[in-house]
Amino acid sequence: MIPPSYPPFNSYNPALDDTVLNGLGQLGHRVSMVLIWLVRSLFLHISLAKAQLTRRHNNGQTIMFIMSITSIVDP
Repeated sequence: MIPPSYPPFNSYNPALDDTVLNGLGQLGHRVSMVLIWLVRSLFLHISLAKAQLTRRHNNGQTIMFIMSITSIVDP
């Protein structure tokens, strides 16, 4: 008699259940991490674009602002 390579359907296999649940949990975690990364990169893009626009508008004022901050931090 050749033993079947798959578990019979009436046998409950908790280890298989755990691996399926763990796989689903890891997949959900991965999807949420990708979504968070997408949102963060989008916000970073927007803020960088805004910073470039303001830098073009008032380059001198930005440099003076940075100089004043550095003088406060390290006089």
